Amino acid sequence: MSHAAARPGYENPDWAALAGALTPAQIERLRQHVIEGPRIDISATEIRARVRARRSIRYLVPETVREFVEQNGLYRVT
Repeated sequence: MSHAAARPGYENPDWAALAGALTPAQIERLRQHVIEGPRIDISATEIRARVRARRSIRYLVPETVREFVEQNGLYRVT
């Protein structure tokens, strides 16, 4: 499952509102995949474009994510 990060201008989901459609276990699983942290107004599309253009993404993503992208050559044009 992918993770999601909150962005400025968007509130966290109303988890209680999902109770009619999902089981408590499913809701908890979703909650575990929401990354909390500073809200930076940048999209994943912009992050990928920066990597393709060989521009830094330092401070735009967690350091472990930046290292993973770099070590695995993600989003580079081959």
